[in-house]
Amino acid sequence: MKKYTIILAAITTLLFTASAQKKGMKKSTGKQVKTTQVKENEFGASVLQALKNKEVEGWIALYPTNDEYGQILQAGLAAKAEGLTQQIIDDILVRRKKEAAAVYGQQFSHWLALGDSAGIDWNNVVFDKFVFTEVYPEPVKLKYLDATIWFTSKQQHFIIDGVQAVHIPSGYKLQALADIRKATAE
Repeated sequence: MKKYTIILAAITTLLFTASAQKKGMKKSTGKQVKTTQVKENEFGASVLQALKNKEVEGWIALYPTNDEYGQILQAGLAAKAEGLTQQIIDDILVRRKKEAAAVYGQQFSHWLALGDSAGIDWNNVVFDKFVFTEVYPEPVKLKYLDATIWFTSKQQHFIIDGVQAVHIPSGYKLQALADIRKATAE
């Protein structure tokens, strides 16, 4: 299981890293953000909703299916992502089919526990906003979001930071989270 997590993290990092974003990325225009923001907000709210309702199945559904994940990896291969070969993709997909649901379930439990320790009362969570940046890392031909979910719980402000998602034909799919914590005054 640990080997799969490392491979999953390596591929996610390969496809969506800060350095890749800064090198040759296209920025979106304000008009693009305004016209598509509804879909992004719905995605952000669905991430929070899965945690709020403590629905592990809903959480797992936020991630790409095995077929969708294969398409994402193929986009990396087509873009000649360093170190990615068809054999590596095939190996990752075999492991993913066996282990992904369990890994995502463990991550779900981790995020719930982290929220609990931050003082979040999941029964009283209210979505505030989804703040995101659209990222188009080149040469991969996929749109990514780097985002933060803002919400309140019992009149305290919290954030889910480092939300990374990829846009595929079926919609946005979760790639990673970085942190859940109490929001600090800006």
